[in-house]
Amino acid sequence: MMNHELKFPVTWHYKIITGKSVPAAKDEIEKVLAGNGITDKLEAGNESSAGKYLTYKISVTFHDRETMQRVSNELSAVQGVKFLI
Repeated sequence: MMNHELKFPVTWHYKIITGKSVPAAKDEIEKVLAGNGITDKLEAGNESSAGKYLTYKISVTFHDRETMQRVSNELSAVQGVKFLI
C-alpha cells in the first residue's frame, strides 16, 4: 500500500453536501470561506433525486496543512452540512 503525502501548495476540490431543509447553510459556508480569506466563488451543484440534499463545489489552494484542516473542520461544523467530499 502506498502512502501519498500532500505537497503544499495544493488545490483541494471540495464537494459540500447539505440538507435542503437548512437553506441558511449556503450563507454559513460562505462565511466560513470568507473568514479564512477564501474569495473563490461557491458553485451550486446538483440537487438529489429525492430533493433532500444540495451540493456545492469550490476549489481552494492551501499553502499549509493546518489551514486546510481548520477550513475542513469549520465547514463540517456548519449546521446543515451532511458530508464533505
